[in-house]
Amino acid sequence: MRWGMRLIGLVSTIILARLLDPFDFGMIAMAMIVTALLESITMVGVDLALIRRTDAVRAHYDTAWTIQILQGIALAAMLLIAAPYTESYFNEPQLVLVVQALSLKAFINGFANIGTVAFRKELNFALEFRFEIYKKFITFAVVICGALILGNYWAIVIALIVSALLRVVLSYKMHPYRPRISFEKLRDIWSFSFWLLLSRIGVYLNRKTDAIIIGNAFGTNTMGIYHVGSEIGMLFSQEFVMPIRRALFPNFAKISGDEKLYRSTVMNMVGVLSLICASTGFGMMAVASDFTSVVLGSKWMSAVPVIEWLAVFGAVSGIALSLEVVLLAAGHARLSALESWLQLAVLVPVLYFVASSSGLSDIAMVRMLIALLFLPLMIYLVTLISPVRFKDVISMIWRPALAGLAMLFLVRWFHMHSITLPVLRLSMDIIVGVVSYFSVLYFLWLVSGRNDGVERIILNKIKMKFVPQRA
Repeated sequence: MRWGMRLIGLVSTIILARLLDPFDFGMIAMAMIVTALLESITMVGVDLALIRRTDAVRAHYDTAWTIQILQGIALAAMLLIAAPYTESYFNEPQLVLVVQALSLKAFINGFANIGTVAFRKELNFALEFRFEIYKKFITFAVVICGALILGNYWAIVIALIVSALLRVVLSYKMHPYRPRISFEKLRDIWSFSFWLLLSRIGVYLNRKTDAIIIGNAFGTNTMGIYHVGSEIGMLFSQEFVMPIRRALFPNFAKISGDEKLYRSTVMNMVGVLSLICASTGFGMMAVASDFTSVVLGSKWMSAVPVIEWLAVFGAVSGIALSLEVVLLAAGHARLSALESWLQLAVLVPVLYFVASSSGLSDIAMVRMLIALLFLPLMIYLVTLISPVRFKDVISMIWRPALAGLAMLFLVRWFHMHSITLPVLRLSMDIIVGVVSYFSVLYFLWLVSGRNDGVERIILNKIKMKFVPQRA
């Protein structure tokens, strides 16, 4: 589902990058910062509260739906109130009407059928796939048609509102549950959701503080460049992490009583996601220039340094996000909140200082370094509430990370400057990257004693697929 949605999103971004300007992307990025910030304040995670409860009854779902409606109304009201103030912070008068329009999206979303949470709770990801893909595909058609007709950021605004309408309609079409207003289980849901709310606010501010500061300090065009650079840089690492994280949350809730299975699942998750994040993060850093030229076009080349550093940031944060799901599934959202707010306390003053004296590249680099600094803390918090040891997690991370660094060096070393066609250079770099990454990873696994890890998982899968099994 996530890959299908991101593929549609990537195609949409590529087309929109050709039809629209950095100013248009900057406008939407600013509006979404305001929307997502207020959303993180009002959305208390009723979906995760329902998934985590194995004893959830109708009253829980009805109460969750009631809270969801109130969240939507509160968010819409807050957006209308905040809209005039966005002009003074971002120095962009046109932003006011955009934020006001997006309040309609927030209001509509609140009425979606809470019954669709059962798709994830019951591990019925096929239905969730169809639910999300239908909405994404129709929204894609709307935004492209809008961009061709209007030629500005209003095409994206209209598509976002249409997406909210589709979400509500499809949720009732695809699930028979019909919720009712209820406050009966408010205490049960709120006891988990309060800490999740604090965690989500912290996580959001951590991920968007750089954009909030840039929007104020550099203006709309620069904001558009940074926004697109961020989207492309973290494209692959985040879109591999999120579907696995989304699927593992209900699974962790189901296997929490089996310590051996729980530990092995956590370790396998860390190993697989470390491989994915390191390869895609360092890989994108290695090919950022030609990738931007081929995919986005020459007018976006100033985003290359941002893409390079945020690609590595995406890899580091991807591993941290995979570990966070262990905290949430175990009911320790307060530990996730603690880590998020501690990181934010460091991030805000440092980024303000860097923004006042440096450019986008330095901001992106510092963003990555701070995420790397706090990764050991997230690992430590996971070891506090699970049977996983700190050194076990590190053992799953260091080989993929070192292989990623080696790949980055080798791709840069063998880069064929003599080839004038960017798409051909990009293709050659990708081949060198894939071969070098897995070769180095396999070598490190051999010299480290062939321990259990993602390498053994891959080899076992290959043997099952290609080696004939004895009767």
